[in-house]
Amino acid sequence: MNPDYVINRTSAFTLGLIKNCKNIHKICSTVDNLQYEFFLEDDFSICKNLPRLYYGTFNEKIVGFLSVFVIDDSHCEICMFVMPKYRGGHLGRNLFMEFQEDYINFYVETSIHPNNIFGKNYINTLAFQYNNSNVLMELDLKDFVNHNTIENIDYEYEDGYFYLYNDNIPIGSCLVTSILPDCACISEVAIDDNFQNKGYGYKFLAFVFRKISKDYHFVVLHVEKGNIPAYKLYTKMGFVEKETSVTYSKSL
Repeated sequence: MNPDYVINRTSAFTLGLIKNCKNIHKICSTVDNLQYEFFLEDDFSICKNLPRLYYGTFNEKIVGFLSVFVIDDSHCEICMFVMPKYRGGHLGRNLFMEFQEDYINFYVETSIHPNNIFGKNYINTLAFQYNNSNVLMELDLKDFVNHNTIENIDYEYEDGYFYLYNDNIPIGSCLVTSILPDCACISEVAIDDNFQNKGYGYKFLAFVFRKISKDYHFVVLHVEKGNIPAYKLYTKMGFVEKETSVTYSKSL
């Protein structure tokens, strides 16, 4: 390990730490001329004792970080940014090794911009495997709620999951997680095969969006490039493309 770097781990996101991470993300995006995905998790209901942020300092200045988004007790997603000036000093690898020690036996995913050649080459050195290509889409919740008539549905909510019912039988579900103070991520969207193509998906998500609009301004999601029905649904709801990414994964 480069002795000039100090690696820190934490789940306590101070305003100063958040500001530093956002600034590093902005600098990397500007210098590389790419729009990178970025998140800092603020929901610690799962795996409370595991750090959510690893950051490296040089002369007491934060110059890189690795952020963790925990999906469940064996699955997480990471994003990592290192200031361009410090990319040759193995800081990224040191951050990942620290993360790997804490998240042993986890299945980890990360998304790389398709034009980020440095990122793709680097992630290969860490033995990640290609998964698929995804589109990151975003919806303005306030605008959606203000311009759509949203029907009430029979539902339940538990531990971040919304469940859709029809005649007391569960027919759909989705997971909502917080990734930034004003932004949630929706994932694991599923509608029973017998109820697909009948408008249930739209009604269900519209209702969920109305519920979470009280706490968030935006919602984002990933959809695989080849999943045309899902892409059409999200576009119909007003989602707009933010970026395309390539997803890689690794079992620790």
